[in-house]
This record gives sequence, C-alpha cells and structure tokens, in this order.
Amino acid sequence: MDQKNLAFRPYALPVVRGSVVEFTNSDDVQHNVFSPSAIAGKFNLGTYAPGATRTVTLDQPGDVRVLCNIHMEMEAHILVLDTPYFSTVGQDGRYQISDVPAGTYTLKMWYERWLPFRRTVEVPGGGRLTVNVTAGK
Repeated sequence: MDQKNLAFRPYALPVVRGSVVEFTNSDDVQHNVFSPSAIAGKFNLGTYAPGATRTVTLDQPGDVRVLCNIHMEMEAHILVLDTPYFSTVGQDGRYQISDVPAGTYTLKMWYERWLPFRRTVEVPGGGRLTVNVTAGK
C-alpha cells in the first residue's frame, strides 16, 4: 500500500490472511501509519521518511482501517480474506473472479458505506456465472 499525494493507494486493498503488507512512503513528507483495528493488533508503524517502507503481517480476517497519525485526512481499508477467490471492481464497474472450482459459495461484496452484500451462488463445473450487483440490492 503506497502513500502518495497524502493519500493511501489503493484506498481498498484485498489480501489473503497471512499476507505481509508493505507501506511505502512515496510522498516527500513523513508519515506515521497505524490501525485502530483489533484484528490487526492495533499496529503503529511509527514515523518514517520519504522513500522508506514498513511492513505488517495480517493474520485475522476482516476490515482493517488504516490511518496516518500525521495527516488525519488519510484513510484506507485492507480487507483480509480467508479465500484466494476475490477481485476488485474496475473503472467500468465490472469484476471477474477466475479459476473458482464448481460448488456453492457465498459471494460477498464490500463497499464503504453500503450495507453488506451477500448472495449464495452456484458455480457450475467448467462454466461461467454472471452476477450483477446494484446499489442497495
């Protein structure tokens, strides 16, 4: 997760449980990245200079809120997942989750300030599945 123009990039980062997340300071000012989220151990990476990188390992699933102690307007979310089957939505509003084995799954979608979206889906063997999601449904 980068810090550039006094913002975290990307704003939402999905990772698999156990991932090591790097926080690179690409700004020309210092940052102090921390999280108040208990599932992330309420980490505080301390103040570090431009060009420096700090890391944290995320072992618990859930939404990890990330902030900067110096720049209060900075906020991001790391979504720690128990599955390797996930995607992010593109600029065109589309997403694709590849190589999902046939079976019954719960499709979950995270979007800040939306009510949680969950739908049970049946992925056919050797086929494709299209799931359209609209706000509030």
